[in-house]
Amino acid sequence: MTITCEQCAYWEQREGEVGWCRRDPPGKLAYGWPLSRRDDWCGQAVPRDAGGAMAVVEQAQALVDEFEREHQITANSIWALRDVLERVKP
Repeated sequence: MTITCEQCAYWEQREGEVGWCRRDPPGKLAYGWPLSRRDDWCGQAVPRDAGGAMAVVEQAQALVDEFEREHQITANSIWALRDVLERVKP
């Protein structure tokens, strides 16, 4: 079964049928987040409702929290990472 962009945990709808793919960092293949249509697919999608995807997000959140506690920082990069984590959550 092919998972479409709309069904992927990494996809964020922007306008109409188009959204951002947040699978890779912006600028890896082009400037900014790649755009895709909701009915497109790439073969690397992670279902939004998959427990595995949510577990990855929760693990990343725990690492961010631990890092903040250990280093007592509130750098912009931590807030940027938190923003990405919030957008990935189904």
